[in-house]
Amino acid sequence: MNGILVLGLVVMLIVVLPNLRSIEAVPSGFSNPLNISSNLGDSILPQMAVSGNDVYVLWNDNSTGKYGVFLTKSTDGGTNFGTPVNISKNIGSSGSSQFAVSGNDVYIVWQAKDTGKYQILFAKSTDGGVTFTTPVNISNNSGDSSYPKVLVSQNNIYVTWAFTVTNKDYDILFSKSADGGATFTTPVNLSNTVGDTGLPQMTMSGNNIYITWENNGPGNFDVFVAKSTDSGNTFSAAVNVSKDPKQSGAPQIVASGNEVYVVWMDNTPGNFDIFVAKSTDSASTFGTPVNVSNNAGDSGYPQIALSENNVYVAWTDTISKSNYDVLFAKSTDGGATFTTPVNISKNVGASGWAQVAVSRNIYVIWEDNNPGNYDILISKSTDGGVTFTTPVNISNTPNDSNFKQMVLSDNNVYVVWQDGAPNQHEILFAKSTTFVPEFGTLSSLVLLVAILTTITLFAKTIPRLKMNSVF
Repeated sequence: MNGILVLGLVVMLIVVLPNLRSIEAVPSGFSNPLNISSNLGDSILPQMAVSGNDVYVLWNDNSTGKYGVFLTKSTDGGTNFGTPVNISKNIGSSGSSQFAVSGNDVYIVWQAKDTGKYQILFAKSTDGGVTFTTPVNISNNSGDSSYPKVLVSQNNIYVTWAFTVTNKDYDILFSKSADGGATFTTPVNLSNTVGDTGLPQMTMSGNNIYITWENNGPGNFDVFVAKSTDSGNTFSAAVNVSKDPKQSGAPQIVASGNEVYVVWMDNTPGNFDIFVAKSTDSASTFGTPVNVSNNAGDSGYPQIALSENNVYVAWTDTISKSNYDVLFAKSTDGGATFTTPVNISKNVGASGWAQVAVSRNIYVIWEDNNPGNYDILISKSTDGGVTFTTPVNISNTPNDSNFKQMVLSDNNVYVVWQDGAPNQHEILFAKSTTFVPEFGTLSSLVLLVAILTTITLFAKTIPRLKMNSVF
């Protein structure tokens, strides 16, 4: 038995200690980037959804001669991906694709120049993305329709998009399907106002649907929210959430129960700052906006995540003309107050376009040219956003990496992005398992405990095996 323990310790020294050093040297904990488009065309603007062990990636691709919509799927958690499926089937030049997954059903929307004008097309799969229906035009109007968003709840499918009324007049439209995408309602104009309306974002909580956008009808850009409390059958009049004399825009929205949070960039203080407003009555009214960034430089392009009473916000902050950093702040009192912003990227390059997500830990991902070209970096906090780990370079390629998407599922972090030279991009994918491997030294500690436990159990088992054996 002593010999076994000694042997086990030798194994530990050989296996674990080099592993400790290697993880310290390369603490990514992410798989090597996997090229999932792999063609001679230009593959761009990836989107991702995860359902159990299935990972779906959607993108735009001109490998067939004009931009189309392609989807590929992994059934083993992102280790391998199938052959990409052409969803748009060369119907016009297609772009801005978005999708939602529910069980084995996949719903995709995109804009395509189908009738001389850009229209919103829809296709669905009921076999996990193996085959798709023929695309259907759900906007079907005389102006250009663009930038669609889609959500799904049981058999209901909700789609919103921007619509060009005239060269100076844009509106936000909405349509729904109550039969799994077989039919869609006539589009409803939610903004229905003069001026430039755009950048719609949509979220839902139960039967409530909330849609936000920016509009300059009041004379400057303001942020508006419209809501439906009956699964999209009717909508209330839009509420002006920012309601100030300066420019407000790039809104994002999250909701939980009757609480709705909207974040945007606003130059009312004299420079652009990040503001958050909260509603406690399902977006009927909003409280006074809170200045989250509150600094002298311009802050913009915020992202927001919600976990119970905690609100997390990340954004791009201007340090100098060539130096941008990713900042983070949190609220633990439902958005009433926010902590002093934390600089997560903190380097001399251009860091920005952050995304924040929470699943026990808080993850922030962004694009950063500090390595020499743009790469995808990620950092996490295990103490509720008080401190963050040293950023990890996920992409680490010789070309620019951008337009990333991050999804958290169970103990996994999935990341997808476009990578390459102009007009020669590929779609790359990487994943990390939260415990093993982890970015940092935790994986080595877990491995150490596992090996010691195995050695101990093995050593205790050998005598029993000898006593119970019959030779």
